[in-house]
Amino acid sequence: PVLNTLQARALAGNPGLEAARARIAQARQNVRFERADRLPAGSVQGRYIYADLPGLDLEESGGSASGQPTSPPAGQDNSDAGTTIDFFNLGLNANWEIDLWGGKRRSAEAASAQLGAAVASEADAQVQLTAEVAQTYTNVRERQHRLASLRRTSQADQKLLDLAEQRFRRGTTAAFDVEQARTRLRATNADVQRVEAELEVYLNALSALTGAAPGVVDPLLTPVGSIPLPPASVAVGDPASLLARRPDVRAAERNLAAATARIGVVEAGSLPKISFMGILGLGGASPGDLFDLGNMSKIALPQIEWGLLDF
Repeated sequence: PVLNTLQARALAGNPGLEAARARIAQARQNVRFERADRLPAGSVQGRYIYADLPGLDLEESGGSASGQPTSPPAGQDNSDAGTTIDFFNLGLNANWEIDLWGGKRRSAEAASAQLGAAVASEADAQVQLTAEVAQTYTNVRERQHRLASLRRTSQADQKLLDLAEQRFRRGTTAAFDVEQARTRLRATNADVQRVEAELEVYLNALSALTGAAPGVVDPLLTPVGSIPLPPASVAVGDPASLLARRPDVRAAERNLAAATARIGVVEAGSLPKISFMGILGLGGASPGDLFDLGNMSKIALPQIEWGLLDF
């Protein structure tokens, strides 16, 4: 029961498991992001554009307001002709890249595989944590029993030393026997101190594994309990079922699936991309045009991109 309590506390409060759960939450959000990235994206934007285009005369190329082309007055040099543009716009912006070669789909597959790896890694962390708690608990109980045995031995050695000193004072034994008994007592006391230090280390380790401060779990272990023994047999089943149960193997398989999917993402990135951008809003050459419903701006920008010289 004490071991079960310690393992339950470790599963609830160990910082390593908290980090593993945080990685799972991060992987879930990444899956949502990759799936949403396959859909069109829209936003509300306000923009101001100022352009000074030397050598380009829109009036000359497009004509005057009456539809007739304009020309500079006689004797005027047109080499410095140009156009200055002020444009204010407030409206909607939409972008969409067609997943023509499956790159975004493979990216979503990679994110899903990473989520599976994160879940399996948390299960593996639970297995390792509970095993570490059980091992440390066993060491605590073993040191407690060894310490009790050494303390009884120390008491017996003290009595033997007292008896040797009494016999030496009466002249029935040599000083060598007294010194031998004293040396044996010192060695036993040294073993007691060493085991006490080891026991303190294992108690602090149990506190750390359960996510508590040193000394918090000591009252739970103060009554000396029996040393837990392993079961007589463990049903591991056939090798295939054993591999299927092992979370570290599942995590490795999911990581491999994610890496394979990312290869597809890179391969799709080397092929042509087709995307669309559209702008719909109000605007014009002055800020007041932003409030004129008659000044509706519509821009459609289809785009094809292919990185031919991507070495």
